[in-house]
Amino acid sequence: MNKITLFFLFFFSFTIIFAQKNSFKKPNTLMPNSIENSSNLQELHRAFLPNKNKITKKNILTTGTVVDSAIMIGNDNDIGEDTTKYIYKYNSNGKIILLINQKLSNNEWINFSQLIYNYDDYWKNEAWVNHYKEILEYDNRNNLTLKISQYWANEIWVNQSKEISEYDDRNNLTLEISQYWANETWVNQNKEISEYDDRNNLTLEISQYWADEAWVNHRKWISEYDDRNNLTLYIYQNWAEEAWVNYRKWISEYDDRNNLTLYIYQNWAEEAWVNQSKEISEYDDRNNLTLKISQNWANETWVKSAKDTYAYDDRNNLTLYIYQYWKNEAWVNSAKKTYAYDDRNNLTLEIYQDWTDEEWVNNNEKKYKYDSNSNITDFFSDNYYIHTEFQDVFDNAYFFEGNEGYIYYKTITDIKEEKALVTEFMLKQNYPNPFNPSTTINYTISAASAIVKSNRVTLKIYDVLGRKIKTLVNKIQNPGNYSIKFNAANLPSGIYYYKLTTGSFSETKKMILLK
Repeated sequence: MNKITLFFLFFFSFTIIFAQKNSFKKPNTLMPNSIENSSNLQELHRAFLPNKNKITKKNILTTGTVVDSAIMIGNDNDIGEDTTKYIYKYNSNGKIILLINQKLSNNEWINFSQLIYNYDDYWKNEAWVNHYKEILEYDNRNNLTLKISQYWANEIWVNQSKEISEYDDRNNLTLEISQYWANETWVNQNKEISEYDDRNNLTLEISQYWADEAWVNHRKWISEYDDRNNLTLYIYQNWAEEAWVNYRKWISEYDDRNNLTLYIYQNWAEEAWVNQSKEISEYDDRNNLTLKISQNWANETWVKSAKDTYAYDDRNNLTLYIYQYWKNEAWVNSAKKTYAYDDRNNLTLEIYQDWTDEEWVNNNEKKYKYDSNSNITDFFSDNYYIHTEFQDVFDNAYFFEGNEGYIYYKTITDIKEEKALVTEFMLKQNYPNPFNPSTTINYTISAASAIVKSNRVTLKIYDVLGRKIKTLVNKIQNPGNYSIKFNAANLPSGIYYYKLTTGSFSETKKMILLK
């Protein structure tokens, strides 16, 4: 058995200093008519597009390039009180140390707030102070079997949580037990049991919780796959009255290129599976989604509901999207989006139109400009806010929104090239997001994992209630960059979370499934 103890003596802090009493409002990444605020499916279709729906450019800036400043204009592009300027300052390591927020008033920039970042070690009263500790144990195949978390209080290490893991002879995670520390003893909390087929596909998951000194069944997920490892059946059951009771079922079919062509969602009612919704999809010879027809189950038959049509250029960029709904036995136009790109595949133009009085009527136009490195520099929108987010190689994240925006860049020349090497763990935002039905998750495993033998990597999906939906990765991985595709064809629309864990590193991000 291998045992490793990790001490964390660092602490990240920041200070917000206000020039006024108003709260500092950081630019966010919510889209217009976001899921939380949308009132109907048509608005959701207008706000987001499945698959190749990159509305704004999200990228990683070139080596040494950071944002110098940015100007965001709101309120229908009127330069005035809703115009904001952001000014960034960096340390020699390329990290943001100061973000100044200014407002335009009487044609002058007035300081509004500033955000100060401190990247110091945890230093208090001229001495190093213990902060957090993890104790890790591994089996002889480098599988993480025990993880104990502790925090420093009253000059001693205090237990906080414990995770116990077991694996089969193919290194698949088969058992997870979580415990918390209370009254000087470990108390069981949750347990998950997993089974796999001979191709390492997860076929069974059982979730249990601890109550009255015993493990109690809670939820069960049953999965089946075709001979190409595509998920074809997914059944969700709840434990009730000492028995497993069916709750939901998803059925999927694929073409010979593994594209999802049929998706059926059912509920369990009166001791039988009852159809709820169905989606039929078609693809071109380059595997681009070209047609999706949605249907609902009513009066014992499938009734058409909505149709999404997509077109692409020869570089697989989405150029046209049309949304239609079914009414009086015919498809009725509702909304259309047209896209244009430059020769580097950057989105430069987006036109949104409504179907009014039997013709397409312009509703909004968005324009984008980029520099020679494909970094977005200008954007403009007639009516709706544009939201853009990206990061640089120093792990600084930027978020901007407005009807009109201008972003200016600079190069930090005294940064050594080594800063761009893989020296840290990183979980990136999935793309596309929102997505339907699949999305890609990229992450980086640090070289440090090989040193401490903590390169057992797990990537798991959770729903908004914290229930585990799927385990995408559970294996030993060498340091480097990785990419994995998550297919949510059998899941309902909503907010999901994906969590990357390896050794002492753990990070969670949010993604949106929109059907």
